[in-house]
Parts: sequence; structure tokens; C-alpha cells
Amino acid sequence: MKENNTTRLVQAEYRLLHCVIAHRECLDDARITDTLFVHPSARSIFNTVCDLNKRGIAITKAELLQSCRDIGVTPNVIDTIFNIDDSDPSLDTILPDLLNEQLKTKLVQKLDLLKESLNLDTDIDTDNVLRQLYECDDLVLHNAKNKSPLMSIEEWSNTYIEDLQQRKQGKKYTYGDLNLDEEMFKGAYPGAITTIAASTGSGKSTFVLNLMNNLIEQNVPCMYISLEMGAVDTMDRLIAMRKGIPNDELYNQGNIDSVIESVEEEKAELLSRNKFYFVEDPSIDLTKLRSMIREFKQRTHEDYCLVAIDLLTQLKGFNVSTNKGTSNAMSIELAMNDLNALAKEENVHIIGVVQFRRDSDSIKISSLDDLERARPTLGEIKNSGAISERSRVVLGIFRPKMIAERFRQALTEQEQTALDSMNDVMEVQVLKNSAGNVGRIFKYMFDNQCFRLLPLVDETQAKIDALAEIGIDF
Repeated sequence: MKENNTTRLVQAEYRLLHCVIAHRECLDDARITDTLFVHPSARSIFNTVCDLNKRGIAITKAELLQSCRDIGVTPNVIDTIFNIDDSDPSLDTILPDLLNEQLKTKLVQKLDLLKESLNLDTDIDTDNVLRQLYECDDLVLHNAKNKSPLMSIEEWSNTYIEDLQQRKQGKKYTYGDLNLDEEMFKGAYPGAITTIAASTGSGKSTFVLNLMNNLIEQNVPCMYISLEMGAVDTMDRLIAMRKGIPNDELYNQGNIDSVIESVEEEKAELLSRNKFYFVEDPSIDLTKLRSMIREFKQRTHEDYCLVAIDLLTQLKGFNVSTNKGTSNAMSIELAMNDLNALAKEENVHIIGVVQFRRDSDSIKISSLDDLERARPTLGEIKNSGAISERSRVVLGIFRPKMIAERFRQALTEQEQTALDSMNDVMEVQVLKNSAGNVGRIFKYMFDNQCFRLLPLVDETQAKIDALAEIGIDF
């Protein structure tokens, strides 16, 4: 098998050499370089052809034999190249064939190494097996990238029509939230990034976990990567949310047996929803993230998934310490560019959770009327330039009561009384939306004991929507 692959690859290289000799204008094609030739003899012949052409010397069999004598190429190789029967050689067919043979050869080599490791009289090294399989995956992906990105009008139009047909059939990528799905026309579509930003303690992790819980219920392929909160703490919140158990009860010794029973019931209930995975790993970088996404796809047999990362900027590569010689802003920009490319190449939608700058937390509130001053803006996201530019959607989270509680002592007695009766409402504002409107605010009752969010209906907006449905522009 290995010899057959090698023979086919050599033949493909010789065929390309025959083409550039017969049609020397092919040497001007930017795709044709010596890196295309794996075998040293074929690469040497190509460089000799280029040198003769540059010097204006006719590339005959005799001239090539003479020129190649010093580099150890045998006459029978030159004869083989000149005697190839290819009446109409075309780079558009020769190049794909050559790249295909190269890919086959590399894959066979990788699989041979994997086979050798499995023949050893030892236990299976699962990390090594996965690494070898990922490397095969990388080879296939790299080969796909080498295909020309140029799209003709016909190809472009056909791709767009196919997308329109899917829209007609109602295909949409859900966020796990009815409000977001309604406002974001394209949904959590693959190849894009959504950023969720909030100040410290505003409930951004709770909001994302509610999205994940809804996606789990719908069995939508999704993965939650928690770089800030551990697996146990996150499960505390998920169990509180799903079973309605107040968080403090999860630490009541006398209640632990019933909690374990509830967890066992919930585990049995969720076993059929097998398209969700949780990750707790503080050492994740973009390379490892790509590997995890591919492992997720292999396990779930899905090509798409929604990946939530909390906190995004804790990924290795998003800070100066892992990008020496660059500023913090430049590190963020480079990392966001790479993350954006990863989302497109891996066909995933990424939800990145980030924080607002610390100075946004220092706004002083002396009256409940001042609360609006604390509402976050797009510019208050840390390194907002790079993050917001690469994000198709940016959502800002704001909890007025939480902010007011920080400055309770600065309020009048009357305002403190009003604060006590104030509902804890989480407001999620659309700060950026590349495929729709911005500024819309969605409100949720925030249950800080069970970490649940209950969507609230905005009566004013509901009236406007109702009038719009009957053709009245409010």
C-alpha cells in the first residue's frame, strides 16, 4: 500500500513537471513553487527548469539531461517526464491530483505510526492515539485550506441560494433564549462570535448558564468552558437552577442526602441529552480549544456546536505573558483574530464572556436617580476595540438593584425603603448587532438563590409589536 502511494505521488509530480515543460507559461502561475515537490529529485528538476527558463534557454530533453547530470538525476527519469502521454495538461486538474496524493501519503504515514503504537505490548496510550488522530484531522483541514478561496459568481450565488432554502425550511441556530432568537435574525450561526459583557457581580455567568441549560433541554450541541468557576461550583448552580433548590441548602449537612437523590434523578433525566460537555481547564489555549472542539464533534457526531467560554480573556494567548514582546491590546487583537478564524474553520459559534473595565465599577451612586449613569456602554469593555470588532453581537448586562445595594449607605432613608421593595431585574442590552437593530433591552427577574432568570414582558414594547403586526407604525 505504501509503495503504491509513493508511486502515485511520484507520477503526479512528474505529470506537473511535464506540464511546466510543455507549457512554460505555467511557471508564471503563483501556485507553482518548488514546495509542491516532495521528492528531492523532482524538486531539483523543477528548479533546473526554472533556471533554464530564466536564462532564456530552450528546455529540450538534451538540455535538461545535460543540466541535471550534476545533481544526480538519472536519464531514465528525464525520459519518463518527456514521454508522459498528456495531450492537454491543465494545472486545474494536475494540481488537485498532486495535492490529493500528497495528502494520502501523509495520512498513510500517520496511520502507520498509529498502527505501530497499537502493536506494542502495552496498554493503549489514549493521549497518543487522540494526538495522532488530531494530526490526521489537521492534515485534512490544511488540505481544504489549500483549495482556492476564489468563488465565481455561479459558485457564490449557488451557496447563497442554498442558505436561502435552509431559511425557508426554518433552520436557525438558537441561543437558548427566546428574546435573543427573536432579535438576532441569524441566531448563533457558525463562524461567528457573540460577546457577553458585565461588571463584577452582575450575573454574567448566571446568564450564560441559563442559556446552556436551555440548550441542554433542546439537546442542541453545546460546550461550556469555565475558566473562572470550578466544576463543583458550576454544578451547584445548575442543580439549584434545575431543581429549584436554594444554593445555601446545598451546603446544609442535614439536607445532603436529599440533594444527592435529586442529583441522581437529574442525571438519569439528562442522560438522553448527550450533546453537552463541560470543561474545567485553566491551561486552555486556542490550539487546545480547537482540539477539544474536534473531540466534541467526534463524540457527538455533530458538525456544529455552540461554545461558551467564561471568561474569554483567561484563555492563554489573550494576555501579554503568553505573547511576549506585544502590548496587552495587541495580544487581545491577535487572539481575537485567531479566535474568529477558528470559529469559521471549525463551524462553531463562540459565546465569549468578558468584563467591563474596573473604572466602570467605580461610578458613585448617591441617589436612585443616578442608576442610569451606571448602565454599561460598548466602550467600557476591556480592550473593547478588538473584542467588539470581531464580535457579530455584543450584549451588556446591567442589574440596577445590585448596583444600588453597593451604595445603600449613600441613599436617603426613603430611597433605602424603595430599594428594599425594588425587584432584582437583570437587563440585557444589545450593544452591537451586525445583522439587526441595537439598543433593545430584555429584562429578566433574577433569582439569586436558585440562579434562575424569568423573562419579563416589556408592556410598551409589546404594544408597539402588536401595532406593527396590524400595520400601524407607532
